[in-house]
Amino acid sequence: MKKMSFLFLCATALFVFAGCRNASVNATENYNKSAVMNIIASKQVQTDPNLTETVAVVRLNTATNNVGFLRAQASLENFTDDRVTIYYEIEWYDADAMRITTAGGGWQQEVFEPRETRQLVFIAPSANAKDFCIKLKSVEE
Repeated sequence: MKKMSFLFLCATALFVFAGCRNASVNATENYNKSAVMNIIASKQVQTDPNLTETVAVVRLNTATNNVGFLRAQASLENFTDDRVTIYYEIEWYDADAMRITTAGGGWQQEVFEPRETRQLVFIAPSANAKDFCIKLKSVEE
């Protein structure tokens, strides 16, 4: 009897943990949106084969905050039925297309649930930043 209870407990734990690993995310949002996005055309260069079929930038939106700093919002979507971990970083450029050196920053980690879309928001380090490049890479290299 103890053996049967232990097996039942193990099976239940396995079921619960397996269910948590592949948890889906449901989302609800306003159908009649009042906010207007400044969606920009993007050019994508894909060299990481692990990301080609998993996570991608599906929309870029930009705006300027009240002190004149450029803001960028990237909508990323996980196209798989699995949890996916990626790394990302952003590089900022001035009006002469020269890279702006920033303190800190570097590669950041983000975990996406199955089929999840998430917005990553970036704020330029100075009012001189006029352009940017968002880089993505998978955990597996």
